[in-house]
Amino acid sequence: MSEGARPARDYAEVSLGDLATRYLSLLGSRGRDRLAGLPMTPHQALERIAVSEAISRYVRDGRQVDILAALNAGVSWKSVADVLDAPVAELRSDFRCWVYGQRALFDAAQQERPRFPGVGLSPEHADAALRLADSARATRDDYSRE
Repeated sequence: MSEGARPARDYAEVSLGDLATRYLSLLGSRGRDRLAGLPMTPHQALERIAVSEAISRYVRDGRQVDILAALNAGVSWKSVADVLDAPVAELRSDFRCWVYGQRALFDAAQQERPRFPGVGLSPEHADAALRLADSARATRDDYSRE
């Protein structure tokens, strides 16, 4: 990578807390540098972009887990759509794709290591998640955002 900055993928194993701390540090150092009349270095600029992208990926990857938790808590699709400012149909479709992907991940892990708890969603958990995607909690109001 140019200017010696690490790409966002290199931050995949860094905790969200550490990423946030680094990002805030980069913002703070930029403020101090500006006050001192120092320009941002190319490395600082690229690192800030990479760290902010890593944070974005971290949060985006956890989105479906958060939606599943909300649905399990009895939250309606309309409420989820309202806080995400997104259409219900799009959210449901993304959620279903995620569930199918998690099921495939579970199945692949089971082929490699049978009876290992593994990763992903078991058939039972995937079926339950899909029922939530189509649940009775979906009301006519849910479709007003579609």
